[in-house]
Amino acid sequence: ITITSNNAAYGDVNPKSAKAGIATTVAITASPAEGYEFVKWTAPNSITLSSTTNANATITKATAKCTVSATFQEKTHPVLISYKCGNTSIQSDATQSVGEAKATSITAPEHTGYTFTGWTLGTGITNHSANTTANPISITTNSTGSGYTLTANYTKNSYTFNLMQAEGGNVTATVGGNAITLPAQLEHGIKIALTATAD
Repeated sequence: ITITSNNAAYGDVNPKSAKAGIATTVAITASPAEGYEFVKWTAPNSITLSSTTNANATITKATAKCTVSATFQEKTHPVLISYKCGNTSIQSDATQSVGEAKATSITAPEHTGYTFTGWTLGTGITNHSANTTANPISITTNSTGSGYTLTANYTKNSYTFNLMQAEGGNVTATVGGNAITLPAQLEHGIKIALTATAD
């Protein structure tokens, strides 16, 4: 009997081969690599296994030469991605599956009137980029987390506002009913009311 895995990088099996018969039992073990998990054993009908879902199984009967294969898969966790300016969400949250072994690239999208400033990583998330201001950022998860979160942080842009006064009149600017001193630094989205008065 030959014992294999679906990918040697995902996990190992022991033994790699064995002799078994109708009255001979053989213990087989599947050991996942870091970041992976055992899924199942696959065997033909000529073999009887004590369990197909237990990493430690026993071949209790074999009637022909064959191959038993262990299937491993990467451990993954759902990561909740938020997009915030302070405590205010500027985009609906998203969820993405992120594995423990292979890094996933996540991009903070551009938003008119806002500047991306960096990421906040929750428990159980590992950054594989140079720093937390990288965009996109490359991350993996690990089994220590509980409620995996990733937040893209933004600041609201501000602009210099001024008026050029022309001869024959005067223009005043107000925000929320209050006069503003010009030039003024105003955040994106602020509404300005202009009043023109003739001399």
